[in-house]
Amino acid sequence: MSAKKSYEILVKKNKGLPSWKWLKDNFKVKDEGEALETIRTAVVDKVEGVTKGILEPIISGQESYSCWFERKILENEDGIFMFNAYKDFQAIMWESNKISFSSKKQDYIKWIVFVKKRWDKHAPILEKICDKLSKGWEKYKKKDVDTIYHG
Repeated sequence: MSAKKSYEILVKKNKGLPSWKWLKDNFKVKDEGEALETIRTAVVDKVEGVTKGILEPIISGQESYSCWFERKILENEDGIFMFNAYKDFQAIMWESNKISFSSKKQDYIKWIVFVKKRWDKHAPILEKICDKLSKGWEKYKKKDVDTIYHG
């Protein structure tokens, strides 16, 4: 039985699970392998990409060239929201780690419901923040004054 078909059976039996389409649209879940583990792996890949690639560099105060400018583009509320999203995504990751040890079907089901609530809460606002950063970079004008490091 395909991953999609076995998952759709679970959806009928377990209230609150998102549709296969929602999982595919948000996490690029593929119809191969064991459904729950396939979903867990796809979600972890995406959430890890968001936390490590988008949120962490900006909220951590990392002094990369791009983050220095990006923190200036964002407002304080954006940083607070990003940290709250980061906390929820870290909780998703740690729950996933726990499931990898237990492999209990009910733990997977509760986790997927947990993921959907958190993702639906944060994704639209993160999309707006990405748009704000994109537009901020488009509008950015470098000052003509060069600064020199004198060590």
